[in-house]
Amino acid sequence: MNTLRIAASLLEQVRQNLSLPHPVAYERMGFVHCRAARLRDGILVLAETYEPVADENYVADTEVGGRMNGAAIRIAMQRSLTTGTGIFHVHMHDWTGIPVPSATDRREARKFVPDFFNVQPKMPHGFLIVSQDALAGWLWGGKSTEPAAFDRVEIGGRPIRILDVRV
Repeated sequence: MNTLRIAASLLEQVRQNLSLPHPVAYERMGFVHCRAARLRDGILVLAETYEPVADENYVADTEVGGRMNGAAIRIAMQRSLTTGTGIFHVHMHDWTGIPVPSATDRREARKFVPDFFNVQPKMPHGFLIVSQDALAGWLWGGKSTEPAAFDRVEIGGRPIRILDVRV
C-alpha cells in the first residue's frame, strides 16, 4: 500500500499558495519535497517542505492552466540534490472531492517526473493534486517505472484525517 503522510499545516500552506492569483497563469504550481521509506507492502512518503514556483518561472500559455520553465524544475532538482529528498510537483483543482488527474496532468508529468531520478535515483518522485478538501497523488518508484496512485493519504493534525484515495 502506497501512503502519503502530510501535516495539516503543510497542506494548508500549499493550498494558500496555490490559491493566489498569478499574472500569466490560471493556476499556481509548486513542489513538495519528501522523505520516504520502503515498506513490506509499498512506500510511505513523508511530505517535508513546500517550495512554490517563483512568479518569474511561469510561462504564459493559454493551452494549460499553468506552465513552468526549466528554471523551476532545476531549482527543485537542486534542492532535492542538496537535501536528499524526493520531488512531488503539486497544483490545485479548485473544487471539493478527491482530485483526479486530467489527460494533460498525466501527459505533462510523464515528461518531467522521470528526470527527477537524475538527482535522487533512490527516492520516489511524482505529482500531487490538492482540492479544497482532499489530496491525491501518483508516484514513480524508479525512472523507468509506471506511476502508481497513492492508496492512502494521512493528514496529520487534530483530528488526523485518513483518506482512502483509491480510484
